[in-house]
Amino acid sequence: MVEYINECVGCAEEQGCDGEACRYRHVPRYACDGCGAEKEAYSRMKQQSAGEVLYEYDGDMLCMNCLFNEFPHGGDEETECGRCGDGAYGCELAEYGGRRLCKWCLAKEFERI
Repeated sequence: MVEYINECVGCAEEQGCDGEACRYRHVPRYACDGCGAEKEAYSRMKQQSAGEVLYEYDGDMLCMNCLFNEFPHGGDEETECGRCGDGAYGCELAEYGGRRLCKWCLAKEFERI
């Protein structure tokens, strides 16, 4: 979800207030629709890990953990991620698109917000 908050910094009198045009008046805050964790918007200009941003899935904005939990998980057997090949136990892989993927590879399948 996106919430816009007022982060007025109380500009100096000599500068004056920009009112509604001020960049601090409507600052977006992004939170996971699943767990409520606050995250940053994805920026190509910043170095961000996959766990720091939200992903769009089925009309919701979800963090990596909530996105991962939207998909069925495997059993107790050890297997490999269908994308990166890293070994993991079945419960650490989600089934998506006919493959079993780790959290990191699953996140790559979705658009960052």
